[in-house]
Amino acid sequence: MTDDIAALIRDFDAAVASIGVIGERLRALQARASTAAEPQSGANLDDLVRPGTILQKFAISRAELHRRCRDHPIGTPGGFSLWRSGKKSYLISLSRFERHFAEHPPLKRRPETKKRNSETR
Repeated sequence: MTDDIAALIRDFDAAVASIGVIGERLRALQARASTAAEPQSGANLDDLVRPGTILQKFAISRAELHRRCRDHPIGTPGGFSLWRSGKKSYLISLSRFERHFAEHPPLKRRPETKKRNSETR
């Protein structure tokens, strides 16, 4: 019976030790995740530009820019746009948009199909 109690104590000590190791790993992951997220959350908001600047620099359509701004507001991961309700327009962080655009370039359009010549019908 004492052997059973000793085995239970050893098993309990092993379980406590493994829980400690798991806790340390979780704390390390949490610290790494928080340090990775911090610089992006408040950084680079001193370079806000109007949408026209982005349209000229990146050669994308207004509809494409509006969709990207709507989908990526500041305050979300990778966000770059700030909606101004009084002006009904966006201000865009240039550096954040450059990072977003490099990671998500626009899709290339397929060439348009040519209309058939009426003589070939």
